[in-house]
Amino acid sequence: MPEEAETPTSHVLEIDDSTHSHSADEVTLPLDARFLFTWQFLAGAAAQAGLAQDIEADDIEFDDTPKIVLHRSLVLGAIMQSTAAMEAEAWDVVHHGPGHHHGAGGIDQTSLDFLSPLAGMIDKQPALSRFETILHLLGREPLNRGEQPWQDAALLVNLRNELVHYKSTWGSESERKDFAKALRGKGFVLPSFIRENLAGGYFPLKCLNAACATWAVGASLGFLDGFYERLGIDSPLDSHRHLIERGSWQQAPAQQAHQPDGQQVD
Repeated sequence: MPEEAETPTSHVLEIDDSTHSHSADEVTLPLDARFLFTWQFLAGAAAQAGLAQDIEADDIEFDDTPKIVLHRSLVLGAIMQSTAAMEAEAWDVVHHGPGHHHGAGGIDQTSLDFLSPLAGMIDKQPALSRFETILHLLGREPLNRGEQPWQDAALLVNLRNELVHYKSTWGSESERKDFAKALRGKGFVLPSFIRENLAGGYFPLKCLNAACATWAVGASLGFLDGFYERLGIDSPLDSHRHLIERGSWQQAPAQQAHQPDGQQVD
């Protein structure tokens, strides 16, 4: 059996040398640390997607409510965590600078000094717009809103927002929404316990399946990879990629190059 890849330390240590106590024989420097949650969110989402796949593979019955509730919760969790990963990374870049995952010695201080005075403004922007603003301010190539990976990331954020601010509507009404049409267009395979003729439209019950969960992980990871490619530096996800990709999310249906109009995130 192949050996598991070693998981590196996921903390960034900071040494504050502005205040310290010392005697003739010793110097004590206070240490501080912060946890990088971007990779944790994505690794957790991949694990949840994998567990949802396991439940679907069990071919459970329509009336097995406990397992169906668990399955639905896992998919919801994967969607939430995949979106949270993008938001967490935008905050880290703005407040700690590009290269923040390497600690103080690896930070692009010039970029951080430029971004810091604008942090409050950037933090108030919609999730994906923050990345757009960062790239623009640093003079980097933008992510094209009409192409991947922006399109899937925008759809993911829209899906998360619809779930977080869920409003119970009739199926015929939800079917008219652009995000629901785009999700249906992904062609996710429904598990056996979700009937195609289930009343209520595609959103929310039909779209909450393992294929959607695995797609969500891929959409978030693809967007962050595209962002770091344009920044021209390595990604903080690189050292944890084995924990994210081993969740078999790559087996999700192929992403489409374009989505229907109306998928921009406000």
